[in-house]
Amino acid sequence: MNKPIFILGCHKSGTTLVRNLLDGSPGTFAIPIETHFFSHIGLGVAYELAYTLPKRLKFDEVAHRLCMEIKESNDKPSSQMKWGDSFIPGSWNIDAFYSYLYKTGKPFFDAYDLRAFFNCFVQAMYLSLFGEIPSDNIKFVEKSVENAEFVPVIQNLYPDAKFVHVVRNPYATLVALRRFKYVVGGHYPFIAPLLQSMENSYYYLYKNQLHINNYLVVRFEDLLTNPPEVMKKIATFCGIDLNEILLKPTFLNGKDWLGNSMSGKDFKGISTHPIHSWIDEINELEIRMVNLLFPHILRDYQYDKVGNAKYPLLRFKGESMPNYIANRFYAKSTAYIREVNRDIQQKRYAKYRADFPKPAVQSPTIQ
Repeated sequence: MNKPIFILGCHKSGTTLVRNLLDGSPGTFAIPIETHFFSHIGLGVAYELAYTLPKRLKFDEVAHRLCMEIKESNDKPSSQMKWGDSFIPGSWNIDAFYSYLYKTGKPFFDAYDLRAFFNCFVQAMYLSLFGEIPSDNIKFVEKSVENAEFVPVIQNLYPDAKFVHVVRNPYATLVALRRFKYVVGGHYPFIAPLLQSMENSYYYLYKNQLHINNYLVVRFEDLLTNPPEVMKKIATFCGIDLNEILLKPTFLNGKDWLGNSMSGKDFKGISTHPIHSWIDEINELEIRMVNLLFPHILRDYQYDKVGNAKYPLLRFKGESMPNYIANRFYAKSTAYIREVNRDIQQKRYAKYRADFPKPAVQSPTIQ
């Protein structure tokens, strides 16, 4: 399997839409779930919402983890498909997946041939879904939120891999993440893990572009307002033939995708609604935290900054007292730490300038 495509970006930034727009392209296999492959083979993940510590695992443990990921996707009730892109109940042949992975993948894993094992994993998923082994020249499309951390590893495994990093307005991203956690947990969440995950994704957004050539960054908002132009850019970058099917998001090679919007509305085509839907839902605390943590994203990706409102003293709808205390403490302590660090850096820079030897200035010789 050559020239795979990896979709990068944090939760609720538009990565699923991009993956599903590539689903119908001939010669591609858009994996319909987040595989979390590197986490499942024991590599640590710093992305807070998928955080794991490194762990040395034997093949049986890895195979079990990968199989449970598939089984969870297979067993989820169809009523939850609206809230997650990995819920495709009844679509997987679990026995076929495990049998192929165990029989074909074990020798590669034992030899620590990660590329061959990854390929085997992809082949096992394809077999499980469609009942046959994919051709060797198929391109697979993979999307897992934490993969931005593993771009150098992936580049080493697949030198011809393409990376598409999707960026969304951080105000909108935070609101969508908070909505998701509200739906799952039934209450207004502790927002620190959400913001820390966004920080992680943005950190690698900048870092990866410094040393990875095959790295394309697209704005979610540009995709929604001008789908043909952005998909043409993505298709050209990924070496995919441009055709009308790239403008219709599907899954499992052509099935209609209903979306995973936290608005609860069925997806009926690419819409500009998500660009502004956050405006009426964002609260003062969320505005303050985005302005504090992500001014570089607002600046570099041309998002309008929202002015800080009055500091929120009252609880938000659905916010428990423990979460109220935790959220306010996190906001205040983060702001304080940022201010202290800024002062330290300014003093260090001032001292450096003062201690740096000035070049000797010689008076010109008068003839």
